[in-house]
Amino acid sequence: MSRNRRSFDRPSRWIALAGALFVGLVSTGCFFGGDSESRDENLVDFRDFYDLLPEEIGDFRRTSREGGSGGAFGFRVSAVEAEYEAGSGAEIDVSLVDTGALGAIGLEAFADWLDVEVDEESDRGWARTMEYKGYPAIEEFERTSGDRGSAEFAWFVQDRFVIVLEGNDITADELYELRDAIDVDRLADLRDREGN
Repeated sequence: MSRNRRSFDRPSRWIALAGALFVGLVSTGCFFGGDSESRDENLVDFRDFYDLLPEEIGDFRRTSREGGSGGAFGFRVSAVEAEYEAGSGAEIDVSLVDTGALGAIGLEAFADWLDVEVDEESDRGWARTMEYKGYPAIEEFERTSGDRGSAEFAWFVQDRFVIVLEGNDITADELYELRDAIDVDRLADLRDREGN
């Protein structure tokens, strides 16, 4: 997805904490596609995440979905990514990662959300930390035309699941609609089912 450069430098670092460590490793190929023999019993099978990513939300239709599990440096993750597009050309990418044993490391990285509050707003957009459905989160929106622009929303659920939404040429409400459709309560059910 082609993205405009963000003007909020400090919040972008927080977004990087949310997504780059886990989603970045997945997207750069550090993690390989898993099969039933290589899955870590403590991770939620990435296939179980598929039901959390609806085919349609509002004007957006899912155009791709992929997942895998793998590891590096002695740690393993399970992840899915999906792309959504609207007829207007708006796009939203969703990444959902079970960090498993990386959760403790992730919690340290996300501790900045607990200690530092980001709350910035201008004519160009906003960036802020918050609590969403009981979990630390951060959102950023930069207008490019009217009420449309580039947006990111990331949050850390159950001390182990990282969910990141990135949108281009969207409204904040469109991002929220897709975000709200992800049933984070089911993540706890999946975690408990795996015996974690």
